[in-house]
Amino acid sequence: DRCFCDGYLAGYDGPSSNALCLDLPGLLALCDATPECVSVDAHRHRPRGYLNAARCDGTTLAEDPSYSYHGTAPPARRLQQTPGSSWDQLLRFTGLTFTAGAHLKLCFCDWVHRFACEDREDFSIEAGSVHVSGLSCLLTDRRFQRVACAEQYYGGLRCYADGVPQLTEP
Repeated sequence: DRCFCDGYLAGYDGPSSNALCLDLPGLLALCDATPECVSVDAHRHRPRGYLNAARCDGTTLAEDPSYSYHGTAPPARRLQQTPGSSWDQLLRFTGLTFTAGAHLKLCFCDWVHRFACEDREDFSIEAGSVHVSGLSCLLTDRRFQRVACAEQYYGGLRCYADGVPQLTEP
């Protein structure tokens, strides 16, 4: 059932070819299991791709529009936390503006599980909702609050029906 023979390209693939006939999830799983692997180039339309090791010789890889690049981060590598950044308890976004009031669904794409965040359907995780009212000045007055609100790092309020949770920022 997991045969990926469509990835084989006659005339290109021979005994010395580095191409793997795997779909993107298979390529990423193999890359995760291969210590030297730092990224994957996956064919956009065929179950075919390449595992990439780190390059320290100063050369760059050529771009091929038939392939998409998928980098991986080593498990031990952690991004340095900076003020105003997201962490496992809270996602923060800066630079977002809304021109009118709305109630919006916030969707998220987890590239570790989806392997690409290019199309609308890739954003399948419902992360929450965004209420845009333009009335934050009213919400700061307790007489108009039906929920508990806290100031956000980049301005505005985040509100909760059952009280503001205690978050521990790293």
